[in-house]
Amino acid sequence: MAQDIIIKNGKILDGTGNPYFLADIGITQGMITKISTNLRTDMDDIIVVDAKRLFISPGFIDIHSHGDMSLIYDQKLECLAQQGITTIVVGNCGMSYAPLNPEKDKYFNKAFEVKEKIPWHTFKEYLDAVENQGSSLNVVPLVGFGIVRQSVLEDATRSPSKKELEQMQSYIEEAMQAGAYGISTGLIYPPQTHAKTQEIIECAKIAGNYGGLYFSHMRNEGNYV
Repeated sequence: MAQDIIIKNGKILDGTGNPYFLADIGITQGMITKISTNLRTDMDDIIVVDAKRLFISPGFIDIHSHGDMSLIYDQKLECLAQQGITTIVVGNCGMSYAPLNPEKDKYFNKAFEVKEKIPWHTFKEYLDAVENQGSSLNVVPLVGFGIVRQSVLEDATRSPSKKELEQMQSYIEEAMQAGAYGISTGLIYPPQTHAKTQEIIECAKIAGNYGGLYFSHMRNEGNYV
C-alpha cells in the first residue's frame, strides 16, 4: 500500500519500555501502515518529514484533565496536541459538566460562572455536544460524583435520603449508558467532603455494574490520608 506521508530517520519509542530503534514510518490516509528502514520516498505526492535526532512515540494520555468545557469551545485544542497529547480523561475530581438537574439551571450557571444557558442536561446530551463540535483528541469521559450530588442536594452538608440517593444513582446510570468510562470523586472539595463512605460506595456500584472505573481525589493530602 502506497504511503501519503513518510517520517524518516526518527528514534522510535514504541511505548513498551524497550530502547528506541531507528526506522521510517509510513502513513496512509491518517493510519500508520508500515514501519521499516529505508522506505521509498521517490514517488510522486509523498510528504517526507525528516525526524533526524528526534524521538517518535505513541500519543500521550492525559489521565487528569479538566478540559470538559474546552472541548465545547476549542475544536483543535492545539495547546495539548502540541505537547504530544492525543487522549484526555475528563470529568475528574467529581467535577464533570453533566448530568445537570434541569430544575437547577440557575444554580449551575452560578456554580460554573457562565451567563448563557447551558445547552444540555443529560450526560448523553453533553457527549453529543462534544461530538457535534468535533475534537482533534480522543476523549475518555467520567461522570463526576460531585456534580451528581449537587444535582440532587446542591450544597447541602447532610447525607441524601433513600429517595435522593436513588435519584443520584439514576443520574450515574444514565451517564454510564451514554458512554462514561467510570465515576470520579473529589472528596477534598465541598460539598463532596460531606459525603459518607457508604454513599460513595452505593453510587460507585452503579458504575461498576457497567464495568466502570473509579477515580478518586482523596479526602486529604496531608496527615489524614
